[in-house]
Amino acid sequence: MKIALVSFGHADSIISLARNLSVNKDIYLDLYYVFSKNHFKNNIIDLSDKDIRIGLKNEIESKGYLSQQINKYINSGFKVFFFFFYNQKIYSFTNIILSLKLSLKLRKYHIVHFNGTNGVLPWLIFFLFRKTLVFTIHDYHPHSGEEAKTTHGQLFNKMLMKYKIKSRHIAVIQNKTDFTNIVKNENKIRNLYFIPFGPLEIYEYFRVDNINSFSDLKSDLLLFGRISPYKGIEYLLKSFEKLLSFYPDLKLIIAGAGELHFSYNFDKYSNNIKFINKFIRSEDLYVLVKNTKLVVCPYTDATQSGVAMTAFALGKPVVASDVGGFSDVILNGVNGFLVEPKNSEALFNILLKVFSENNLIERLTQNIIKGQFLPEEFCWDNIATNYIKLYKSIIKIK
Repeated sequence: MKIALVSFGHADSIISLARNLSVNKDIYLDLYYVFSKNHFKNNIIDLSDKDIRIGLKNEIESKGYLSQQINKYINSGFKVFFFFFYNQKIYSFTNIILSLKLSLKLRKYHIVHFNGTNGVLPWLIFFLFRKTLVFTIHDYHPHSGEEAKTTHGQLFNKMLMKYKIKSRHIAVIQNKTDFTNIVKNENKIRNLYFIPFGPLEIYEYFRVDNINSFSDLKSDLLLFGRISPYKGIEYLLKSFEKLLSFYPDLKLIIAGAGELHFSYNFDKYSNNIKFINKFIRSEDLYVLVKNTKLVVCPYTDATQSGVAMTAFALGKPVVASDVGGFSDVILNGVNGFLVEPKNSEALFNILLKVFSENNLIERLTQNIIKGQFLPEEFCWDNIATNYIKLYKSIIKIK
């Protein structure tokens, strides 16, 4: 069975899926990373120093775009190809031609599985009109403050649910909340599945043996990832300020690219709060997570979280808002805690408990390190098995 995984972003979760699928002897798998010339970075992949030309890159060229750590993780288990569009616009003649070229390459596979959305995706679907396709939808609804950025993606998601998966295409949702709501609200929905992703083990391969600029940055609390309004950073800062009256030496690091949607005087708490406002390389992220005690996600809304699954992969507990898929993976008192969203007082109370209760952080950490802290459906072996069953069902339909 020949599978093409075609990913528009979400580079860390899809490569983990690819590796766990590729160990099955019945699977021949190729992973296609789709980028555009104006978008060079996506978590584990940074192509900003590469000479990028549009079109498909062969296996050797593509391997050169991957870091040494990623190539080690792949370990020849599957092939990776890069394909570059001119931009992400649907109304681009160049992109239409490029979509045709990519679709001709994809037609040779039994299954084409798209991961995420992109402006060129409708053209790829059009040129692959005779194939039954699989779509993994990461954000069915837009995050707060990002509605204008995701207009095409949200329109595509709604059209897919309304028409395509009622006929022959298949969609995968990665958190139970969205899956349940879609099934409840969409009439006569078919071909919709819940299959999550597991701990993002790829980050274990970015372990830094030598000292780098982040090695001395130790923290008690860490918030990392793209800076956006839905991350709820203002609630974290308010609760952290109150926490300092009890524990004046606590350290908080906020790390990620993007702009805050509110003003804040970080100089006032320069001894306690460090804001690293830039894209964080995977090697540096590894150090930041390993050098913290607790990862915090005070989000106002969410779907599933790569941040939580990165923290778990690196052995760190998580305190997060009870939104989206966090309740799927965070078990109170086992691997972290859930708190009411948009409530800085509730967040403060949980953080005070975590730092006050003797050995609580250590107990949470040990639960994660021992590996028995997630429901079985979030283990990669089970995830890969469920996808293989899904792929085989498609071939039978054909």
